[in-house]
Amino acid sequence: MLDVNGVGYLVAATPSVLRRATTGAEVTVETYLHVREDALQLYGFADAEERELFVHLLTVSGIGPKVALAVVSGSPAAELRKAIAMGDHARFQAIPGIGKKTAERIVLELKEKIGVVTEPALAAVGDGPSLRTILGFCQRLFGSLMSSVRWHVEVHQFRIEARPDVKGLPTPEGLHRDGVDYVLVLLVNRQNIGSGTTTIHGLDRRLLGSFTLTEPCDAALVDDARVFHGVTPVEPVDLDLPAYRDVLVVTFRRAAADASRAR
Repeated sequence: MLDVNGVGYLVAATPSVLRRATTGAEVTVETYLHVREDALQLYGFADAEERELFVHLLTVSGIGPKVALAVVSGSPAAELRKAIAMGDHARFQAIPGIGKKTAERIVLELKEKIGVVTEPALAAVGDGPSLRTILGFCQRLFGSLMSSVRWHVEVHQFRIEARPDVKGLPTPEGLHRDGVDYVLVLLVNRQNIGSGTTTIHGLDRRLLGSFTLTEPCDAALVDDARVFHGVTPVEPVDLDLPAYRDVLVVTFRRAAADASRAR
């Protein structure tokens, strides 16, 4: 049960969420609302990586939210993504309730969607002048919109590949909000890619505008509380050449104590 300002929500959560909750302190939970004709079910995750993998799993034929939650609960999300990229069916078969055929479908259907698994950034990169400049810019901009706030900041690097027979999905969950306050999406590189258009929608999902990040350092700045956003699938221009889209995503979210005071 998740208590939000005195309102209780029943949440099916991963073990990592439950471990945090046992401390009795306030926790931040990434959530996904699964809508059916006869029910609204809320699922909870410790971080955006768990939630993203859960959403990917829902696209696999024959897998519903309960099985997807069992998979995400079975191992750290980074290890499961790596297993998919390496074609390791056995890793999924080791999860209770996941048989051989289901494990094979997960790897087969997600290997092209997950993209390339990237290693954590080297310390020299994380502490380098380029990333410091990016974070400083975000701090000044977002700080001017919401002053006297302590921020929880996350930085993620993504490579989405496209092949002749499989389009790459920059946002496999479709139109979405990231559950933070502000988002910077910075294009690092774009090689032999067609489409990949960013669309911005109001809270009623009405299209407000669209644009395409085409040059290195082109960026999208998103007020996550006010709009939905998504990116159209990417495909290779020349079918004989590698095709990929690299972006850096920086999210700023008010620290739990400040968010609680704001409510």
